[in-house]
Amino acid sequence: MQTGNIYKHGKWWVLRYRKTVLVNGQSKRQRIVERLHMVDDQHRSESSVRELADKILAPLNAGAAPESVDTVGRYLKDVFLPYVDACGDFKASTARGYHHQFNLIKRQESFCQLPMHQVSTADVHEVLKMIASEKNRAQRSLKNARNFLSGAFKYAKNKRLIAANPVYEVITPRGARPKKTHAYTLDEIYALLAVLDDEPAHTLCLTAALTGLSQSELVGLKWEDFTGETLNIKRAVWQGKEDETKTEAREESLPLLPVVRKALEAHKARNGYSQWVFHGETGEPLRMDNFNARIIRPTLKKAGVPWHGWHAFRRGLASHLRDLGADPKVAQAILRHANVRTTMEFYIKVRLEQRTEAMSKLEAAFKRGQKTFDKKRKAS
Repeated sequence: MQTGNIYKHGKWWVLRYRKTVLVNGQSKRQRIVERLHMVDDQHRSESSVRELADKILAPLNAGAAPESVDTVGRYLKDVFLPYVDACGDFKASTARGYHHQFNLIKRQESFCQLPMHQVSTADVHEVLKMIASEKNRAQRSLKNARNFLSGAFKYAKNKRLIAANPVYEVITPRGARPKKTHAYTLDEIYALLAVLDDEPAHTLCLTAALTGLSQSELVGLKWEDFTGETLNIKRAVWQGKEDETKTEAREESLPLLPVVRKALEAHKARNGYSQWVFHGETGEPLRMDNFNARIIRPTLKKAGVPWHGWHAFRRGLASHLRDLGADPKVAQAILRHANVRTTMEFYIKVRLEQRTEAMSKLEAAFKRGQKTFDKKRKAS
């Protein structure tokens, strides 16, 4: 009977064990490492995660048949995703996205049961259509699923498991129109800050609103990055894992408004015992998903203040700069986009009252022109 080896790896309890798999029709003994649970108050000892390990080992100890990685499903789960997690070439957010894509694809059982070497371009097209039909998914979601499969089959080709990548010529089905994104107005920011008066929520949202930092960049701030006059953006943190910024252009210094500088100085006086600017009780970078669920959303919901997510602060900053007459290239530099087109098309928003004001000006100009035209016509 196999019990496996349970040990801590970083912030996780993990299980290491061996199982027999079929690779190209031949049995092979393979070492497997799987995460069991994060180390927390309920999972501090090996015995606290033993039940989770036993569930994983139960099929093996019951004499289950060797599992095959020759099928799409087994390959994605047992070969490609472990490679993504272990190789270090993928950002934490990308790896998490790949796991999400796998959760969509594994529900398509007929596709996952196909032998790897038999998958055709038509099979991939059909599975994308099935994913699209499950839910009114946006075009980007379908492209993400396609890119995940393309990367998986590309790796399989490099490992000589298949001869060609069947995703190469796939036509991605049309998805739903993307949902409209929101940019916080100044009034919305005032209302939000008035409600989120506890720390670090207040300073976190104020910093986001007036610097345009993304969620992972906010959590990735260290006190060494805070000079008093600027913030030096050097890294991002996603799900507790430190990583590079999204692009090289995002690694830059940002000038700070005095209101943000004072808020950060006060925050440091209260919380300067950690190297991280925004951190949890353990001193490690703040877990934003947990913080949003525990603090941000419940507080705002109770007060009746809408929450549009952290990226709405970035869009809001870009829109405010445009309203104040800043050149779009300046907004691009502050948001640290590689291309001004991204800033213009996806971040700067035109509000309804601005459209109404513009049309009112058009009406006034039209009436003035009409009067001038009528005078000239009568004079002739």
